[in-house]
Amino acid sequence: MVLNSENINKKKVLVLGAFDLIHPGHIYFLSEAKEKGNFLVVGLFDDLLVRNLKGKKRPIISYKEREGILLSFEPVNSVVPVSNIVEFLKKNSFNLIAIGEWDNYFPKDYIKSFKGEIFVIERFGDYSTSSVIKKIKKTFQ
Repeated sequence: MVLNSENINKKKVLVLGAFDLIHPGHIYFLSEAKEKGNFLVVGLFDDLLVRNLKGKKRPIISYKEREGILLSFEPVNSVVPVSNIVEFLKKNSFNLIAIGEWDNYFPKDYIKSFKGEIFVIERFGDYSTSSVIKKIKKTFQ
């Protein structure tokens, strides 16, 4: 993320995630997060981190492709790569953090020490990338 005269004084909201196989739950999450501030930063997990978190067959969509998709969404102002969650959080500062109720990416000690505002966004329906993958497998068996 580049801080410049256009965004330095804006209320920055951070979300973290893989955002692999975009679905309505992702769109809802990003829209709700953006409503809390005026500059939405997506900390997008790189391919290796997704593989480590989600399994060796993931991501389905590469980092560059996921980045391009996210940047095409109106709520998203910036996408930054995340290869190590703890290091990323140490190097960057935000006013607000949006966490999905299913989210366990943010380390608990970071949450306790965070000086800004944290808000939890409820799940939209039963959407998840894992459920989309299961549906595709079942449909095309």
